[in-house]
Amino acid sequence: MREPRRTQIDDRIKTIINVVIGVLVVLVADGAARLGTTELWPLAVVMPLLVAGLVLFEKVFNRLIDWEFPSEVQPARKSKAQGFARFARLLSLPVGIAIGLILALFGLTDATLAMV
Repeated sequence: MREPRRTQIDDRIKTIINVVIGVLVVLVADGAARLGTTELWPLAVVMPLLVAGLVLFEKVFNRLIDWEFPSEVQPARKSKAQGFARFARLLSLPVGIAIGLILALFGLTDATLAMV
């Protein structure tokens, strides 16, 4: 039986990045929800539409570039995280979202985003 792979530095970095992304997503959503209750509510409606348009444009542009200029470079092989590393990476985004919800609940949204 194979011994599980030890946690490597890239696993830890990806876990930390996922936690930070989870916190920021919730704090930005909280800010947008608070913006929706002010006189600037049209901005809270238009912002997600602009972001969705940007994501759609980026996806279409990348597919067009890949179609026009095919690459012979093989993609990097996927990380085969096992054991604790896989478990930590799986839970990192939900933990970040939970931390963000707690910060938003206590009204620390502005203070946390000011640090970034």
